[in-house]
Formats: sequence, structure tokens, C-alpha cells
Amino acid sequence: MATPDELTAARIIAAAQAWGDQTDAFRTAHAARDWEVWIAGAAYPVKAICRLAYLALGYDPQSIQAWKKGDRYSPWDKQIEALGFEIHAKADPEEFELERFLEREDMPTEIRREGIVRLTQGRFRRDLIAARRGAERCDVTGIAIPEILRASHIHRWTDCKDTPMMRKDPANGLLLAAHLDALFEHGLIAFANDGRMLVSGRLDTVERKRLHIDEPWQLRFTPSPQQCKYLAIHRKRTRAARGEDQE
Repeated sequence: MATPDELTAARIIAAAQAWGDQTDAFRTAHAARDWEVWIAGAAYPVKAICRLAYLALGYDPQSIQAWKKGDRYSPWDKQIEALGFEIHAKADPEEFELERFLEREDMPTEIRREGIVRLTQGRFRRDLIAARRGAERCDVTGIAIPEILRASHIHRWTDCKDTPMMRKDPANGLLLAAHLDALFEHGLIAFANDGRMLVSGRLDTVERKRLHIDEPWQLRFTPSPQQCKYLAIHRKRTRAARGEDQE
């Protein structure tokens, strides 16, 4: 029986290369429905990549045909992610076209802003929720009202033009209640690498109470090393808004 530990980074990469050699019928039959694994900057169906890797190992095609990977958090998904590959919700073709449209240099600011909001509250939001194992809660307060939650890029979407994969990286995102999202975007709050909320001195005691940030707050999880890099970028960009001369 095929087991997750037989998957290695080299075998996953070889399977991605083999995907391009498959017939149109095979690629159609094995196209991703919900999730894709990103390999060398391109997206592939997770299950199909596993199948091709096992076929290359000499497994009988009939046994592979009957093989079941399981749900999103199966041992195979965990093994692929442990090897350093990222699994994301399948991209919406309309969102892909919108992203290309927003790259235009002559894009009016307001239209670009509205387009970015649509992107961040679509695929990127789904990826953030998936990274939290389906928990749709504010990363600070724990509020679980979807209508007032925002998917916030830590390193801004507009600043990732030269590094587009950062726009899709769940580590570059926080799920925040709307008021915290606005404060975070403008640098009036930030987060230390240990998750502590840093509040701008421009917000006096009265305003902090009104915003319910007068008590110490912190992220509900410990930031990963990758997330700490993004948080540091955000702190550097917004430190003037918090009246900080240096980190």
C-alpha cells in the first residue's frame, strides 16, 4: 500500500514534470477540484501528483486507481507540506484575470483598491481559513462573525509586485476584525514576533478604550518564522505611524 513517507521532494518535483507529459484526457480527469500544490511557481492537483509519484515508484496502476488520499488534512497533505511545498485553495479563473488586470500601470487608485479587496476576501481568505483548519475567527479577539472579518496582508499586496508568491502565502496574512484590520493597515497597531500587539502612542487612553484595545492583546497563536519576517516588514513600514524612530 502506498504510504506518505515514500513521497520525497525529488519525487514530487519529478511528478510535476511528468504531469505535463500526460494526455489531455488524463489531465482533465485528474484536474484539481478544491486544492492545488504549488511546485516551482506552478499549481498542480495534489492527488494527481501523488498518483504520478507512486506510478514512478512502480506501483500497479490498478492499485493506484483504487487509492484514496482522504481529506485536506490527510497524511499525504501533511507530508507534502513538510517537504516545503504549499497547498492552496484552487484559484478562481476570474480572480486570476483580475490579478493580471490590477498589474496595469494605468490603473486608477480607487479601482485598484476595490480589486485588491475582492482578491483578498476571496482565494486568500479561503487559504487563511484553511491554514487555521477551518476556524474562521479573528486572530486577536477570537470573534467568529464572518461578516466583520477581513483577510489582511501583513506585507501589502501592492508591495509584492516583484515577489507575487508573497501575495498568496498564508503566512503573509491575518484574519482580523474590521476595526483591527483598519488599525493594522494604517500602522496604528502592529505585532511583535512573539505575537504581542504594539499600539501607537497616537491613540490615547480614551481612544484605546473605545476601540477595546486598552488591555494587552496578542495573537491567538505563536507566529511562525516565516510570519515573523512579514511582521518585521510591516513594523518597519508603519513605525512612523506609531511614533517609533527605530525597531
